[in-house]
Amino acid sequence: MSSEDSRSGGSSAGIPSQDPSASNSMAGASQSMAEADPMIGQVLDGRYQIVSKLGEGGMGEVYAAEHMKIHKRVAIKLLRSEIVSNEEAVQRFKKEAFSASSIKHQNIIAIEDSNNLPDGRIYLAMELLDGLPLNEMLQEPMEPARLLNIMIQTGHGLAAAHGKGIVHRDMKPENIFVTTGDV
Repeated sequence: MSSEDSRSGGSSAGIPSQDPSASNSMAGASQSMAEADPMIGQVLDGRYQIVSKLGEGGMGEVYAAEHMKIHKRVAIKLLRSEIVSNEEAVQRFKKEAFSASSIKHQNIIAIEDSNNLPDGRIYLAMELLDGLPLNEMLQEPMEPARLLNIMIQTGHGLAAAHGKGIVHRDMKPENIFVTTGDV
């Protein structure tokens, strides 16, 4: 397999690849994000320290975090507090966690943990990937062979999900994460 791999999941749970020369500007952006987001620095469920915000979607936010005991970096998908009162949305979120964790395929993001918090929110701890969501990659021209390889790998991941009776109901470029290098 090449150093490029495509993963699908309910949301992008990765660190955008960046040019090392941009690290100083990223540090400044990270610092201002920390001031804007009260979750940065918080300890979730007594084991995950929130490091930075990676993104957000309709149902929740995604953060980079570190497991405090084993020092492993993970992505945390945290259900929005206003969604907690919607029992259908909560059940869909829980089903996503259960379904995704049962697949175990190289092209599906690994769910490592899930729990309910005292305030009623639910989180998923997922593997933290290094790369870019496909929608960002598609902003620039791409070699057809490269795109075909990404689509083949996405198809393998979807086939694995379908083999377990799971249908991804939100398949779009934003939910395909292309990893680079050794993750």
